[in-house]
Amino acid sequence: MRALATGLVAVCLATILGLAGGFVAGRLTPSVAWLALCGGVAAGTLMFRHRPAAPEISRKPAAFEWLAIGLFTLASLRAFGWVVCASGDEIRVLFAQNIGDLPKHWNYTLYLAQGAPFWPENPHLAGLGLHYPIGVDLFSALLVACGAPVIPLFVWTGLAGAAASGWALWKWGRGFALAGFLCNGGFQGWLLLAGAGPANEAWKNLFTTVLVTQRGFLYALPAGLVLMI
Repeated sequence: MRALATGLVAVCLATILGLAGGFVAGRLTPSVAWLALCGGVAAGTLMFRHRPAAPEISRKPAAFEWLAIGLFTLASLRAFGWVVCASGDEIRVLFAQNIGDLPKHWNYTLYLAQGAPFWPENPHLAGLGLHYPIGVDLFSALLVACGAPVIPLFVWTGLAGAAASGWALWKWGRGFALAGFLCNGGFQGWLLLAGAGPANEAWKNLFTTVLVTQRGFLYALPAGLVLMI
């Protein structure tokens, strides 16, 4: 848990430093991005070295908990390993409900990384300030400004956020929390699998409609759970 907490602090501080540097420089530059990321890593390292580890009671997972861990792992690999990919001259997404959200996050990330004046205007509505909570997109923009390609970045940050979320859910509620977060779509999913549900309906749950599409939750979910533990 100490490693997870320090990683979250490092990401948070890097984002705050990037925001402050953007205001000072007038825009996000590669120098600002590198300084922000290095500052986040330094703060996380110091916290990890000097924060005492809390005593934890270890208990081996039960059989159903191993099943929950396996399902969450497979779902995360499937959802974020192919969250976006290039196929020829096309950019494809895995989930239909991500068609609207992913291009928005992509646009915000590139918009900030390419030097939008701070505070940036809304790239979709001319003349209006940007009011969307862009924390995760700003952190992604720091990495893009340092040379990271967007598609692998979205894949790996998704996998990292899913791993952090899964670990935090496990520490908070063990297998029940993992299974509850992944399998909360109700009996509609069983009806669809059995062919008894309407063909034009899609089974949805918190994992596919919140964690996959709302990239801010890749940070907010583990951070909130760490504060509760």
